[in-house]
Amino acid sequence: LFAIVAFVFEQPVTGLLATSGVVAVVLGFALQNTLSDVFSGIALNMEHPFRQGDWIRLDTGLEGEVVEINWRATHLRSRHDTEIVQPNSSMATARIINFHYPDVSYAFNVQVRVAYKVPPARVKSTLKAAALACEHIKRHPGPIPRILSFEDSFVMYDLKVWVSDFSK
Repeated sequence: LFAIVAFVFEQPVTGLLATSGVVAVVLGFALQNTLSDVFSGIALNMEHPFRQGDWIRLDTGLEGEVVEINWRATHLRSRHDTEIVQPNSSMATARIINFHYPDVSYAFNVQVRVAYKVPPARVKSTLKAAALACEHIKRHPGPIPRILSFEDSFVMYDLKVWVSDFSK
């Protein structure tokens, strides 16, 4: 366009070049965050650290199910059924825990304090039975009760259980 103006119409283009340079700089600054989100969205879609339906937790503490990943942002649904919209530029730099990778089953531990007077075998069998009575606890692998520590006035027991899906 500048060559046509300069050579065909024989008009000076120095003012146009200066103006277009200023416009380009202003647009570059104005679109900086948006372009960062778009390129981060491309990187996330190529790498796939999480997919739609996965439960994830960000290093900021935000946690939810991935419901949508688009070019600008990732949408999460929290346990309170609220939508969290996280820009892809922050998703690309965040530490992400994916609770559905490599498997959707999830293990967690529950600690229980019990007085010294209760025999350990009884506590362990009761903890295991209580866990197996819960609807979402997996039978295989089964719950694993163990003594965690001996404190001044109680014994700390630990019960490891698995659920079929982190969301449960």
